[in-house]
Amino acid sequence: MNALSQHDYRAILDFLKEINNLETSEAFLNKVITGLQTIVEGDIVTCFESGSSEKDDVVCFSDPQFVKFYPAWLRVCHEHPGWNQLMSSNAGSWVGLSDYFSETAYHRTALYNEVWRHARIEDNLGTLSIISPRTVVAVSINRDRRTFEVRDRQTLNLLQPHLMHAWRNIKLASGLRAQINSYAETLENLAEGIVILDTKQSVRHATARALRSIGKYFGALTADNHLPKVLHHWVCRENNNHRESFETAPLRPWDIEHADGSRLTITCIPCRDGATLILQERPVPGDLSFLGLSRRESEVMLWVTRGKSNEEISLLLGMSLGTVKKHMEHIFNKLGVESRTAAAATALAEPMV
Repeated sequence: MNALSQHDYRAILDFLKEINNLETSEAFLNKVITGLQTIVEGDIVTCFESGSSEKDDVVCFSDPQFVKFYPAWLRVCHEHPGWNQLMSSNAGSWVGLSDYFSETAYHRTALYNEVWRHARIEDNLGTLSIISPRTVVAVSINRDRRTFEVRDRQTLNLLQPHLMHAWRNIKLASGLRAQINSYAETLENLAEGIVILDTKQSVRHATARALRSIGKYFGALTADNHLPKVLHHWVCRENNNHRESFETAPLRPWDIEHADGSRLTITCIPCRDGATLILQERPVPGDLSFLGLSRRESEVMLWVTRGKSNEEISLLLGMSLGTVKKHMEHIFNKLGVESRTAAAATALAEPMV
C-alpha cells in the first residue's frame, strides 16, 4: 500500500534538486542533515562517512551535543543488528532499532546504556551504503519515541538510491576540484605565464604571471574575456595557417620587445578544443657594451652565462640558429677567447651594469 502523498513526492524532489546543486562536501552534508528533517521528522539526524583510515572519517550531527557521544557509539555500534546486516549486504534499505529489539531488550544493550540513553534516543531509521571501494556512508534519523510509520520508511527507501548517487557525485566533484586547484597552483608557480583558450579564442584560464605580461605588452583582456586585439589576431592567424599542426608541434614563437628593453616570447600550442599560450618574459639584459659587444651580442652572451645552448638561445631570442652562431663568432673575437666557457667566465668576471 502506498502511503505517500503528492506533498511527499514534491518534498523528495525539492530535496534532491537542492543537494544535487551543491559544490562542496561540507555544504552537502549540512543540507542532508537539515533537509532530511523536512521530509521525515527526527530529533537528531547523523551523517557518517568512513574513509580508508580514521583521519578520513567525517561525522555530522544535527544536534552538536551528540558529538560527545560519538566515541562511545564507535565502541558499541556493532550491537545494532541492522548495522551488521547492511554492512554485509549493502542492501541500501532503511532499517530501525524497533525492527530488531523490543523496548525492554533495547534498554539492556550497551548501545542504549552507553550512548543513546544519554541522547534520549528510543528508535531510529538508518541506512548504509558503500559509495566507493574505500568509502562507506551512513545516515540515521533518530527519535525519542517509537513512532516511525510506513510512510516514513517508504519515503526514505524511495529517496535512498538518489541520495547515495548524489553523495557519490559530490565526492567525485570534490576530488576533481582538488586536483584542478592543485594543477592551477602548479601553473601559478611556473616561471612562464600560461593562458588556456577555448575553440572561440576565449580565455578559459590564465595565470597571474601571464596576465601581467599580457597587460604590459598588449593591454588588458577585453570585457568578454578575449585577448587584446593584436594578440588575438596573431593567435587566430597562426592557428588558421597551421591547422595541420594542431596535434604535432607548437607554432612559430612570436618575440616582442618592450620599450624598457625587456622581451616577451609567446609560443602557441594548438589543440582540438582550443590552444595554450606559453609566455616567457626576459628582463632587460645586463649591459655588456663595456666589453665591446653590441646589444644583440649582449643578449646572446647573457644567455650563454646562464648555460643555454645555441639552439635554446635561438628560440629564446627569436633568431635563426645561424645568426646565433655568427654572434658567437663575433663575441669570441671581441673577448679574445676560443670557447663558450671562457666567454662566460670573462663576462661574469666583469660587473654587469
